[in-house]
Amino acid sequence: MIKVYGVLYVLLSLIGLADTFLAGQFGIGNIIPAFFTILYSIGLWGYILRKAVFSPEVWRIAFYFACFGTVGLVLMSAMGNTSGVIIGYAIAALFMIPLIVVLKRYSNANLICWFSQDALNKGEILAGLFDNRLVISLRKEDENNSQREHVVSIEKKIGSYAVKLQKNHDGSQEEYTEVFPHLAAVAQYIERGSMITVEDLAISFSR
Repeated sequence: MIKVYGVLYVLLSLIGLADTFLAGQFGIGNIIPAFFTILYSIGLWGYILRKAVFSPEVWRIAFYFACFGTVGLVLMSAMGNTSGVIIGYAIAALFMIPLIVVLKRYSNANLICWFSQDALNKGEILAGLFDNRLVISLRKEDENNSQREHVVSIEKKIGSYAVKLQKNHDGSQEEYTEVFPHLAAVAQYIERGSMITVEDLAISFSR
């Protein structure tokens, strides 16, 4: 269904852009909407095809602009002086709703397409460790400082993974808990936030 919407959005956008430029309307008031129309089309199909284009931050900004534009359409519909104008703007606002939903989802940094192949491979390694387990954990002490250690615990839940990271440094303790939708995100979080690696976990549970 989303692919049908994507095709319709691009076709209607191309028709609108062609009509604007064939009419010789090249003002800033036409160029800016044309820019966002192209940007939204890229984001829409990037999400549909699960391809990483630009970055989640770009699509978060695009999401806000799309919301702002849709509110503008609603206001113009409310202020319309004829039924044709009111209905036209109302339909345009409704047509934007699926796009807004897509841009919101595409801006999620935990979407699988934003992860490198290395992170995906490490996620596969972690998946293998959960074949017969619901929880895996590991404690690792700094080789150069016995007062510094990190403890990671990963619990498999329905549709997600809960990660508890504990850091002990010279008598002080910090604890963090996060939930991720897939193991590539778990692998990235662990390796960026602690001295424990996926390799450490694999070695520990292969013994």
